[in-house]
Amino acid sequence: MNNTLLAVSSVLLLGLTFGCRKDTALPDSETLRAQARTEAQNLGLVKGMWQAWISGNYDAYRNALSPDYAWRSPSNRPDPLSREKTIEAGQLLRQAFPDAAYSLEEMIASGDKVITRFIMRATHLGEFQGIPATGKKIELSGIAIVRVADGKVVEEREESDMLGLLQQLGLEIKPKEAK
Repeated sequence: MNNTLLAVSSVLLLGLTFGCRKDTALPDSETLRAQARTEAQNLGLVKGMWQAWISGNYDAYRNALSPDYAWRSPSNRPDPLSREKTIEAGQLLRQAFPDAAYSLEEMIASGDKVITRFIMRATHLGEFQGIPATGKKIELSGIAIVRVADGKVVEEREESDMLGLLQQLGLEIKPKEAK
């Protein structure tokens, strides 16, 4: 009898506690399914964008990007690059590292963003940012956060290990002497 009374009291207390909360409404299953579909579409778009970039198919790459696309890489450039300037940078990168091979290590979609962790492995066979070809093998890792709107990539924020890349190419980084 005591166990039954305790169980009924507990159920009533839980019902009153959670029933009175206004902000605890969970999204319905259709909302969750729609979100999952959108995230899957975004993931597919970004995978296609990466495949176009990796293969050097800049027409397909351009098609994945919004006309007002902005690529931000603060450790590499202070100002964002437009869609066309990003393609030019890709072409220069391909000239410097013609055998570039990318490994997409992880891709995570959440809402309107897709995060990719990547590694580029290549041989430095052409000029890169004023550095003549060294013939050295390099490995560059990075993370890109892409934002999607209306089925197009509108923004990419990328951080890659540019200091590590420059060191692999033989640059010596020394601190300034104290005054």
